[in-house]
Amino acid sequence: MPASALLPATSGACSGAATSSRWRPWPKAKVVGGLAAYQLPKFEQERSEIYIYDLAVLASHRRQGIATGLIRELQRVASDRGAYVIYVQADTGPEDEAAIALYSGLGIREEVLHFDIPVDLARTTQPRPCRL
Repeated sequence: MPASALLPATSGACSGAATSSRWRPWPKAKVVGGLAAYQLPKFEQERSEIYIYDLAVLASHRRQGIATGLIRELQRVASDRGAYVIYVQADTGPEDEAAIALYSGLGIREEVLHFDIPVDLARTTQPRPCRL
């Protein structure tokens, strides 16, 4: 779906710190893809970053430039907002090869560590109380 087929829906605060923009299709248009991203202000520097939280395109419409078009539109929005960078995480399974190829064609791959921190302290191996 070209960016010209999208209209801004709303803009506002999310979770107190992140900012989101949502887009909706023109009336009677079929939604075939979507992107959810958040603008995250940095504390240690005077800048913000855009995090792509989710990107999906219907299987019947893949390999037609829709995901690239959504990311290109996000680049324009990020530039307008003065963001420093857009980043996205990708899994490394065989089913994720197309996503990795897409992101590799648009950006620079970084080797980083990712940690899942459980919400339920009972699931952690060494729970520690929070002292305020």
